[in-house]
Amino acid sequence: MNKATIEILIDSLVICRYISLYAKFEKNIKEIFSHSLLEKDHKIRSKLFFYFGCSVGKKVYIDYDNNLVKMDNLLFKDEELFNDLNMNQMIRIDKKEHLIDIFDFNISSVMNRNLEYTFHDCCIKLIKMRNILAHELDDLEFKEADVIETFSNTYIEKNKKEWLDSFDIGSMKQSAICVYSNFSIMEMILEKIKTREGK
Repeated sequence: MNKATIEILIDSLVICRYISLYAKFEKNIKEIFSHSLLEKDHKIRSKLFFYFGCSVGKKVYIDYDNNLVKMDNLLFKDEELFNDLNMNQMIRIDKKEHLIDIFDFNISSVMNRNLEYTFHDCCIKLIKMRNILAHELDDLEFKEADVIETFSNTYIEKNKKEWLDSFDIGSMKQSAICVYSNFSIMEMILEKIKTREGK
């Protein structure tokens, strides 16, 4: 196989693994957020109901065949789980309000022992990367705002996942290294959440 083919294979594998893990990650975060809100005081929930009510625009859609603009009904439920909030909204709300104790932790840097990243900052970067992978696959270039940290080739070689065993790490493009690095940190976050939940 030539170098270009190997790069495409590695890119495809790393991106597929990232998207798959991200789906599990997002589901886990949203479930924790939603269920934890049931225990919060009325003041916090009232604020969320306000934002939730203002998001009614998401419930408006066009019925072109019948020349109508329709709106889904919003039903008030005191036990609302706010499942219609997206993960980005949930993370930003929790970052500001500090609602969910399970999310109150840092992740230690792999490449710099003196550095830590907050759970919320990691999530925001993971979300940005997921959005790029979902919409801009043609020419992947990541900025600092999209990557928690970039692992060295040496670190990846020593700690590579079994699904990368048959590939030479030297064949990884920079974009694949960024995705792999975020993937690995996402695994660390999930592990830490499990520990904090007592699972």
